[in-house]
Amino acid sequence: MKHLILVLLVSLANITYARTDWSALPVNDVLDSLDNYIKHSGEYEAAVRNRIFEQKKKLLNKPIEHRALRYLEIGDMYSHVDVDSALRYYDLGMQVARINDDRDPYLMLRMAQLCILPYKGLLHQAITGIESIEPSTLPDRLRRKYYYSRHLIFQNAASPGFPDSVVSANMRLADVAMDSVMTYLDDNSRRAAATFYPYWRSIKQGGSKATGDQTIKGLHGIVDTMSLTNGYLPLAASLLAEGYHNEGDTDNAARYYALSSIADIVQGKNETTSLHRLGKLMSDREDNERAYRYLTANLNRSVAAGARIRALEAAEALPLVIKTAEERAQKSRRFMIALVVVLAVFAITLSVIAAFLIRSRRRRRKLEVSLARANISKDTYIARMLEICAGNIDSIENFNRVAARKIKTSQVRDLLRMVENNDIVQKQLQNFYTVFDNAFINLHPDFVARVNELLLPDQRFAPIAEGASLSAELRMLALMISGISDSTRLARFLGLSLNTVYTYRTRLKGRALDRENFEEKVRKIYEIPDTKLIFESSGTSDN
Repeated sequence: MKHLILVLLVSLANITYARTDWSALPVNDVLDSLDNYIKHSGEYEAAVRNRIFEQKKKLLNKPIEHRALRYLEIGDMYSHVDVDSALRYYDLGMQVARINDDRDPYLMLRMAQLCILPYKGLLHQAITGIESIEPSTLPDRLRRKYYYSRHLIFQNAASPGFPDSVVSANMRLADVAMDSVMTYLDDNSRRAAATFYPYWRSIKQGGSKATGDQTIKGLHGIVDTMSLTNGYLPLAASLLAEGYHNEGDTDNAARYYALSSIADIVQGKNETTSLHRLGKLMSDREDNERAYRYLTANLNRSVAAGARIRALEAAEALPLVIKTAEERAQKSRRFMIALVVVLAVFAITLSVIAAFLIRSRRRRRKLEVSLARANISKDTYIARMLEICAGNIDSIENFNRVAARKIKTSQVRDLLRMVENNDIVQKQLQNFYTVFDNAFINLHPDFVARVNELLLPDQRFAPIAEGASLSAELRMLALMISGISDSTRLARFLGLSLNTVYTYRTRLKGRALDRENFEEKVRKIYEIPDTKLIFESSGTSDN
């Protein structure tokens, strides 16, 4: 009862869909609708089996001589749900027909049996059986059944697994049989056949684009007016999908293959071809998720129906979908690897830039600290130099007072002795050397080490002891670093003769690794580089 109520509710939804042109719905909406019907396909099959059960109960009240046609009806209902059960009931009906010696029901049951033998993979038996029946011995009412059975058998024999020549030959025989069907129509089937046959013939034979467009337009008007329970809808929608597929319109082909599949599910048909074709079409469109879903659903339904040939078709198509999915996954993996490599390179680049910026910032901070310390030292030693200058002024003032007093008291000889002694000058000069040496060594504690880098290993200066003064040669180099390179000025600051300065300079060049450029390198020992060079130089150690 629960299943029956669910089927009734879904049927009401089908009526709503039937009032809407399927062509007006977006393709994805139709495919989503198919996905929903596949989820509930078991309820539709259960409804068919309930109807079959009701027919079976009616057999209990039928005498044996009237059961053949009832077996035929039950077999037809089973034909798309359970092929094995359909074959069993056809066989039962044929036995009853033999007992009753009723030829026409027997032939009808036999041809129905032959129609579904291909679903079990028994193509040879089906072809042999249909060829054993002579159509000229049949009454007109059975000839339509014969030719339609022949059409179905040879159509199923035109499987893509056969050689192309065999497929073409079987398709021709199937088409000829369908043409013959149209010759033997009864009043009940003539109207429906006359509606679909021209479209079927046009799609199968092909033709001009104008003819194809006209065929598709005509089928549109028919399909959009059908309900999902109409027995002709699966065929009509499948023909329309095939026509669109031939025209290269895969969107509408997918739409109407989906509609045909929905109608098959609603009518409880497990043995179908539309779902299989839709799955292959989705694979061609690289929608592997839906392709796998539809082919798997078709395989499961075909296995449930016992339709071996349909199950094999679905199983053969699944590896293609899986292979396509694997190829896409491989492409995705390659893309992800490339993306990871790019991101890694980007991250490394960012790391290098960050390290460079951190080092540059550290170097800048160190430079700022050094400059701050230099400014403090500069201020300190400027004050010391000012004190020396003040002391020099005081010494000159004292000397002037003493000189004036001695001149007034006629002590000129004593005054001359003071001038010749030069004690005042030497004392002030020594004060200057002491302040200069201390200031320079404090500002540049690595001064001697830097100078030694420019000298031969065996000609280097000994380290300066704490509190010691610079030698005359080191003091001359310190003055050169401070910007005093003229020999005359050096002689004046050092209190040496010009020749002595020349001698020192020559001697120092003789001790240098690069004699030609020694003095230039000395002057550049503490040269402050450009700001740009400071931040571009990432290879220099921070230590």
